[in-house]
Amino acid sequence: MDQKGARLPILAGEAIMLVVIAIFTVISPQMSNWMLMFVYIFYMAGMGMSMGCVMTSALKLVGRDDQTQGNAILNTVQRFTGSMGTSLVAMIVAQSQGKGGALTVTTAFGTQHAFFLLVCLAVLLLVTAFVSVPKEERN
Repeated sequence: MDQKGARLPILAGEAIMLVVIAIFTVISPQMSNWMLMFVYIFYMAGMGMSMGCVMTSALKLVGRDDQTQGNAILNTVQRFTGSMGTSLVAMIVAQSQGKGGALTVTTAFGTQHAFFLLVCLAVLLLVTAFVSVPKEERN
């Protein structure tokens, strides 16, 4: 990030997250616990690669005097969106479980739908980052 700017690690991290969520969507019911662990590690690596750079890049856009407030806003938004995402996924899985049938089957079905929603959100995130993250850093 220091040499090339924030764009490359943000886009790379979000692309990794998109690929991993797509993998979860397609083959998660057949994955062993070890495979789930390794795929999730890649997901979190992509998230770590992009989210830290997103916050650093965003804080560069506000003045030095406003960085404290910018940091507080970013942390609040991050917690709020995390809560909303968790609630949406839980709602989708619970809705699927309420349709009847074997609980393991309906849970797996709901999880597939939740992962599909997350793939759509990850695509939106990648497109938004591609459009909004500047190619050149301002100093």
